[in-house]
Amino acid sequence: MDFELTYYPCSVCGSEQNNFLYKVKGFDIVQCKSCEFVFVNPRIKNSDLYKIYSDNYFTNQSEGYGYQDYELTSHLRIKTFQKWLEEIEPFLSETKGQVLDIGTASADFPLLMREKGWEAEAIELDKKMLEKVKAKNIKVFERPFDE
Repeated sequence: MDFELTYYPCSVCGSEQNNFLYKVKGFDIVQCKSCEFVFVNPRIKNSDLYKIYSDNYFTNQSEGYGYQDYELTSHLRIKTFQKWLEEIEPFLSETKGQVLDIGTASADFPLLMREKGWEAEAIELDKKMLEKVKAKNIKVFERPFDE
């Protein structure tokens, strides 16, 4: 599947001014000059994102993208999330707040954060994963972050 890249304003503050930071797998990582939010820009057009995630992204790699069985390696992601959390915990507020996981997939990260006392919500576009996240009692939104 061919993807169209589109420039988007910052999803947090709406600014169109940003600084290039680095490139990851051909995508530019930029930082908003106004609010310092870090994001991909240009990125895959939102309408193309819906096409990607409506076609069994987490259980089929027929188009050369996605996963054959995403949940098969869930235990490895959980260990990674635990490691990352240990590294950032010293910088987090002692008062537990809210966390939003964008592109949550099977909700491993929000579940971990909820265990740590945080109020966790998520965004997921894949319809099958969305139902699994809801079944785990995680509040989940099914629209891209900027919407």
